[in-house]
Amino acid sequence: GREFPIGADVRYFQIAKKEGGWTVPRMELWEQWRDENQISMSDLFGMLVACNGQTGTGSYLVRCGKYMADLYGAGFESRVTVRYEEQVQRIVHELIYENVTEEQAQQIAMALGIWIARCLPEDMLIGGKNDDEKQSQPQEPVPTWVSDDQIRINIIARNQMLGPAGHFIAHPQINRILYKLSPEFDKNLKYRIPVLLNIFERTFASTSTYMNDHGQLARGRVTLLMNQIYNESSFQLKAPKIPDSATYLYARHFGLIGDRTLYYHLLAPGYFKKALELVTSVCAMKPADGDVVSSRTFSMFNMYSIRRGYEDFIGKDPELNEEQTKLVELCRRTADKLVPVVVGAELLRGDTPTDYSVYVTGIHVLSGMDTFVKILSALGKDSLDRSVYYWGSSQSKRGNLSYLLARCTPEPGDDAEKLAKLLKGTDITEKRLIEAA
Repeated sequence: GREFPIGADVRYFQIAKKEGGWTVPRMELWEQWRDENQISMSDLFGMLVACNGQTGTGSYLVRCGKYMADLYGAGFESRVTVRYEEQVQRIVHELIYENVTEEQAQQIAMALGIWIARCLPEDMLIGGKNDDEKQSQPQEPVPTWVSDDQIRINIIARNQMLGPAGHFIAHPQINRILYKLSPEFDKNLKYRIPVLLNIFERTFASTSTYMNDHGQLARGRVTLLMNQIYNESSFQLKAPKIPDSATYLYARHFGLIGDRTLYYHLLAPGYFKKALELVTSVCAMKPADGDVVSSRTFSMFNMYSIRRGYEDFIGKDPELNEEQTKLVELCRRTADKLVPVVVGAELLRGDTPTDYSVYVTGIHVLSGMDTFVKILSALGKDSLDRSVYYWGSSQSKRGNLSYLLARCTPEPGDDAEKLAKLLKGTDITEKRLIEAA
């Protein structure tokens, strides 16, 4: 019922639906136009593709145009210019997806994804054989603990970021359809995952550049273009993310990959911290029988992050079905493998951070009194850093161990008698125990 001029500002060209989500204003007018002009669904898809064509003379855009013609047909490599093009794109998008089921939209996206995975030519891949030869000097000081390999990766990543290369699936004529491959948990996910993983392996995984977990210099191939492609909002709908730790856990759940492949990907640069956050979020929200996890273990922000991670992966229903219960068990088993890798390295470290120090804040919960005592022993006489409860760790030895100590929770059999046995031979005093508690 509101009346105001829309103008060219696309932000005002949306209204909320009663059932949730967004649509365009006066949808009945666009439906009337479609019916009066006998516009078919094929026509609408053609309009969506044509409106998202790109202009330019760069070699990469020219190649993109050639393969758009191969994929969609002659003429679709050229951009169709219309007034109020963003509003027109939204109208066309809404006319399509209001009348196509989610399963049908996913099937169309899968067909497009299979073409990319099997037919995308070599000259459309980002990066290439000469990546290692592109050298430049870092523009920022690099900490001494960053390895030479990491510095080289960062340099390559920055060269890619500053270079002119885009990526085929970043092209609007592709991602306006491909985003329906979203790796959200539903009955058809087991069929979409192989397509998602094959697109990833065919395109992004073809280069030698990895995301920099230390946060130095520039973002690498895993974050740069994929943030633009997958994580942007596409007509009020969240575009699918790259195959991430959740995707590989789903793949393991469906039996599409084995444990070896799962851990290979979860331990890779760019995945490890997110993997830790995910599996320990599930452990915090659904602790094993006998484990005690109190909400007081976490700050309000941490609790929000943990709950959000859990719900995005498992769902919001408090009662777990059989599939969800198996996912929870998978996360517990995975946490039992991943968490000791980080904790073990931190317990043995000196003042210099280890390769795993950056991942410590990805751990939301630790179980067991024996771990609690080992952390206290490793802290020695250092005072506890209480700021980590709110702000995380600075990666110092004191900060990281204090953070891990704050995440310790009891498990079955952790009682006073067990604590007394564990404390034998240590210099941990009663005062220190009270301070830690």
